[in-house]
Amino acid sequence: MKRLFIATILLLLHINNAFSQRETQMEAQANIKATILNFLNWHKRGEPDSTYGKYSLTKGGYPDSTTKTRIDFNGVAIQMEQLRKSGFFSETFINNLQQYFVVVDKILAERNLSPDLLRIPELDDDFILNTIEPEEVLTKINDGKFDKIELVFNKAIVRFCISKYAVMIFTLTKVKNDWKIDYIGWDTSSKYSVGTQ
Repeated sequence: MKRLFIATILLLLHINNAFSQRETQMEAQANIKATILNFLNWHKRGEPDSTYGKYSLTKGGYPDSTTKTRIDFNGVAIQMEQLRKSGFFSETFINNLQQYFVVVDKILAERNLSPDLLRIPELDDDFILNTIEPEEVLTKINDGKFDKIELVFNKAIVRFCISKYAVMIFTLTKVKNDWKIDYIGWDTSSKYSVGTQ
């Protein structure tokens, strides 16, 4: 009888513990969804550009035909600080974006001098969403559905389906009590995906 009583108590504690962990996972998923949706709405409002006109991401080049167009890393630093202040991004995301500008600067350094205004394809994209068609996402946020959220300790990978052509992939890290975006990309399993361009 005593063993049955102890076994029942242990079983109830195990069930209670499993239920508590499930609630924690459900809360984490709700917080992750809120982070992503709040970020997308923030981006839709143009928040990263709140200092627009106060800095430039490029310097040199047209109309000065004696210099090449290059990345202005002072402007990049201002942009990165705006992203930091938003609270949506991890240092991993910000560091990767800074490295993107380093790569673009190397590409620009290899170009020949030109008296003409030249297009910089690498800066045509919405470099935060990593697409040339941000409106495909930002105008349809409310239509989106989270169809996969996988959690491993303080990491999450999320699939957010906006349409059959716009399926976003996010990775996030929990920093203190907040989920921060590490990566934004695209499920490119369809050749018509927004991310395959």
